[in-house]
Amino acid sequence: MKTIKIFYIILFSALLASCGGSIGLKRLLEKSSPYQQYLTSLREVALTNTAMGKDWVLAGEASLNSASSVNLPYQEIVYFNPEKPQAISLRYPVQEGQVISIDLDATNRTTKIFLDIFKLSEGRYEPLAGSDTTGIIEYEVKHDETHILRLQPELLRGGQVDIKVEVKPSINFPVAGKNSKAVGSFFGAPRDGGARPHQGIDIFAPRGTPVIAATKGRVSRVTLNRLGGKVVFLSGADKGFSMYYAHLDSQLVSTGQRVKVGDTLGLVGNTGNAITTPPHLHFGIYKFTSGAVDPYPFVKNDFLPLETIVADTAQFNGLNTINSVKANIRIAPDVNAEILTTLPQNSMIEVLGGTGKWYRIELPDGTLGFVYHTLIQKMEAPIKKVPVRKGSDFFNRFSDSGLYAMRFSDLDSVKVWATFDSLQYVETREKGFLWMKNS
Repeated sequence: MKTIKIFYIILFSALLASCGGSIGLKRLLEKSSPYQQYLTSLREVALTNTAMGKDWVLAGEASLNSASSVNLPYQEIVYFNPEKPQAISLRYPVQEGQVISIDLDATNRTTKIFLDIFKLSEGRYEPLAGSDTTGIIEYEVKHDETHILRLQPELLRGGQVDIKVEVKPSINFPVAGKNSKAVGSFFGAPRDGGARPHQGIDIFAPRGTPVIAATKGRVSRVTLNRLGGKVVFLSGADKGFSMYYAHLDSQLVSTGQRVKVGDTLGLVGNTGNAITTPPHLHFGIYKFTSGAVDPYPFVKNDFLPLETIVADTAQFNGLNTINSVKANIRIAPDVNAEILTTLPQNSMIEVLGGTGKWYRIELPDGTLGFVYHTLIQKMEAPIKKVPVRKGSDFFNRFSDSGLYAMRFSDLDSVKVWATFDSLQYVETREKGFLWMKNS
């Protein structure tokens, strides 16, 4: 197996070198993503016709369909085994106005990790962006939708990767010294007994607190109206929307004035129809093409910190077993997530990664899921020794199809290291590790 792998590595490297395998800045700027460019290079040298190449392509496609649903911010350490093609995908909701920040750090700097972002649209995966470099990648969200982030290393490459996905506001908070915890009324809340919806957010602060430019731009209007009282309109430079500051105690800018982020536009008050309420800023965002949108995702800046990963990376790149009487395997790293299956003690699992207090795992039958970190242990010693009955079936790998069945007449006993379903993972004196049907 190692000889075959070395041959493929040498062949693959030589073929890619002959067709310009390195990807420079010019190619990164092309419409095709680095992943697609790499896939094209595999096809050019016919590696997608090999079993290994086909498995690599299928792994990338399958991971999109089995993407783990996570909440942002999110961090995970993933181990990619170079012995077999692997990919993982994360699925998360996004809102217009957010900035998604992805920090990718690979321990093996010589391995390219393909990072691709897709939009889920009516069951289809529409590509949004792609990269094959480590570091920080950021993008601004233009619509409320679901995004999927896929990670996949080059063929026959692997190693440990730390992925962090965080959310940031796309503009600054509009009240000095405050954050989104000061928001007391949200977009869409009923007004005038339900006659109209609230077309902004209310940020409460003491009278006279500076109201500041959330982005650079031009003051398009300074005026007075019945609902907003003293108001200022600010057109964001290259933003495609206008910001509305209302209920000001005083206005400190003039129409046509250019401002930069953090410049004072006025002071918090309660003018207009807010005369009976505590001082606050009504802040709205109006897109030039579609009108009022929820400003909260644009300015929300009080996200929870990344959860500390307590999963032991020493469990990666090796086989493990369930150490409790039973363990629930869940579809996501959350105690409230759907249970995929429940495994008994000594069941075999392979650890692929860790996030928070959970391990990402793969079962021998290919099922992917998460298990709580205290429920597994490294497979370091056999659990028992059992006699072999005449005619017992053995398998090179876990399979219930019988395609890999073998029979040996010279085995009197075997050591059992783990179990899964109706098979036992056993060690023989001369045949190595095999799967054996339970007698």
